[in-house]
Amino acid sequence: MADNDEQWLERALTRERESLDAGSGVMGELFKQYDQAAREIRISVNDFLVRYEDE
Repeated sequence: MADNDEQWLERALTRERESLDAGSGVMGELFKQYDQAAREIRISVNDFLVRYEDE
């Protein structure tokens, strides 16, 4: 009976590690996209301000 419990525990820990690894990859990609969006917004705002700064 103890072997069965250990087997299920190991399986659960393996699944948890796999989920953590997958989530870490998704979060890394998400942060890259946020950084890219922030850069694009800053550029757009700067271009807008330069265009209308003399008016």
